[in-house]
Amino acid sequence: MTAAVSTFFATDEFDADTFDPLAHGFRHYGAFGFENFMGPFYVREADEGFELLVKVEDRHTNALDAAHGGFMLAVADIFLSATCFLHLKGKQHFVTVNLAHEFFGPAPRGSWVRGHGRLRKEGKSLMFPECEFFIGDELIGLARCVMKKLKMATPTDPDA
Repeated sequence: MTAAVSTFFATDEFDADTFDPLAHGFRHYGAFGFENFMGPFYVREADEGFELLVKVEDRHTNALDAAHGGFMLAVADIFLSATCFLHLKGKQHFVTVNLAHEFFGPAPRGSWVRGHGRLRKEGKSLMFPECEFFIGDELIGLARCVMKKLKMATPTDPDA
């Protein structure tokens, strides 16, 4: 996938401790329930999809002082779901059918995990998003999933 993504995060100007996503074109992604517990999350449009952010906090880490794999799987599901939600403009419910995540490197405590999500394919009832995960310009993971569209009332916009 590796589309054009932000290079700012890999420059000497970037300081993870003082970085303010809102000052760089991101908006708060007003998630629900479990997502609120895991976040906060931030999103902005990007080439061929969306960029999403979350900061690795103490509560997300393992004994190696890096993001726990379970946290990263939850982040993958949230980022992939956000990609579908934003693509559909919040007009349809869906659920995760299958999720696969490849880990290439750690996400240290205090770092910003940046995901670049895009929809690879969309059918009548299924969607196939993917998301690359970066720390700076280093690719640390790749997640893909299958989402099933549901026939339900339109969901509430998480920013409402």
